[in-house]
Formats: sequence, structure tokens, C-alpha cells
Amino acid sequence: MFKEKFKALLNKARAQNGASQAVQSTSLYAEPPNEPIEIDSCEFYHHFNLPKIGEVGQGWDLRETVNEYLGVTLGVEYQGKRALDLGTASGFLSFAMEKQGSEVVSYDMASQAQWNIVPYQEPRFQQALPKITQQTALSYQGIRRSYWFAHHALSSSAKVFYGDVYHLPDALGRFDVVMVGMILPHLRDPFQALYSASRLCDDTIVVTQQCPLGEQPYGLFLPSVQNSPDNFESYHAWWVFSEQCIINMLAVLGFVHVGTKRVSHKCSARTRGQDTYEECSTIVAKRRSSLRT
Repeated sequence: MFKEKFKALLNKARAQNGASQAVQSTSLYAEPPNEPIEIDSCEFYHHFNLPKIGEVGQGWDLRETVNEYLGVTLGVEYQGKRALDLGTASGFLSFAMEKQGSEVVSYDMASQAQWNIVPYQEPRFQQALPKITQQTALSYQGIRRSYWFAHHALSSSAKVFYGDVYHLPDALGRFDVVMVGMILPHLRDPFQALYSASRLCDDTIVVTQQCPLGEQPYGLFLPSVQNSPDNFESYHAWWVFSEQCIINMLAVLGFVHVGTKRVSHKCSARTRGQDTYEECSTIVAKRRSSLRT
């Protein structure tokens, strides 16, 4: 009798543990907000054409140059691939990859506390920090809402993972393509983030960002006490890297450079709505082992 009760209790505990693991497994990806999102509460980092709404956006307008940005013109294929969008923001690249036939996972930070703010100790910056922190929080919330607004408007099937870019979990699975769009310069430890994502990539990594001209592999540290303490970018821009520096980073991680293309992309982020163009480099590299097959 005692053995039967003990066995029943053991089976119940196992069942509960299995259910708990299932909840953890299914909760890897974020669920859409329960309440409808008002468009006025959104901050669209990218320009979109949304059904029944029209054009939205106040930052990067990649609609005419998205294939260059994604590396398609350098031979990157998205049809039938599993793709990771590292630093999705408003999701334009995720939805573009999905439109080209990919199963997409959009990654972004789990909370605003993970936003790498430059920790200035100089008094002028310390005085301005509360205002910058508040501005960062509002931007973070608005951008996240804009992603889900566009996700719903476009009837997207992209999955969303919120977490730590420096330690992406193996549970996300394997990816054919990892898209790293304009995120590395905004991270305290860009190489660790690149390593974290590269571990999950079986084939192709695409890195697109501004890169100064020059053949040498170098990175420049942008924070300076000479910067303006009232400028938002003083706290969020960490690095600028040459193309060869990115290529060398990828080589260390086991990826062979297969092509680079410099293209000017429309951007109004720094000009208060006036269109200007930012020249960016798209660097494509393939895992060395994938080139042997």
C-alpha cells in the first residue's frame, strides 16, 4: 500500500516537472500584447508601408535598398532559410526576410536596463543622466510597441525572443542566416555579441553598419568627455569599426569573408525628418565548414 502511494506521488511529481518544462519551453518566445496598441504610442525606428495605414516611420528608410542591406545583392538567400534578426527594433528587417521566404526569429533586449549606456563619471554627464535615462526608457517602450504594431498589421509569423545579446541561449536553435544590422556600434562588448550570435549560425552572417574607409582593421572608441552631455548619441554610440576589423572578427569566429558592398541608405534620424543618406557597408561571411560541402 505504501509503495503504491509512493509510486503515485512520484509519478505526479514527474508529471508536474514535465509540465513545468513544457511551460518553460513554450515561453522561450514572447507573446503579443493582450491590449491593442495605439499607433501614437509607437516610435518607428524604420519606415514602413502598413496596410490600411500607409507610411509610418521617422528613422531609417530601407524600403528602396533593403536587398542591399540584407546582402541579397551579394548572393545571400533567404527563401526556405531560418533567420535571426539581431537587434530587431521596429522589425523592418525581420518582416523583409519573412517576405523573402524565411522563418524568422526577431531578437531584442529583454528590458531597458540592458541598453548599454556609456557610464560617464564626469559631473556634467552625471547631471544630464536622469534625463537621458528617461529618454532611453521612452524610446525603448515606443520601439517595442512599434514592432508589435507592425507585426500585427503585416500579419507576421515571426517569433520574438527577448534576452541578453551577450548570452543567446542554445534553445533558440540553429540558424542559416544571422542578420546583424547597425547594432554592434551601440554595444559595450560588440565582439561578445557577435560571438554569441555566431555560435547559433550554420551558414551565413550579414553585418551592415557605417564603416570608415581604410584598409586597416581598427575600431575607434567614440565616447569622450568632449561630447555634449545633452546629446542622446553621446550615451549610446560606443564604436566605429573599419570593414577589415569586422572581417577579422568574423574570421576569428570561423567565418570566411565572401563579399562587401557599400551603399547609401536613406535616413532621417539625425536631421529632424529631413532625408539624408548614410553610407553603410554590408559584409557577408560564411562559416568555413559550410564552404567545404
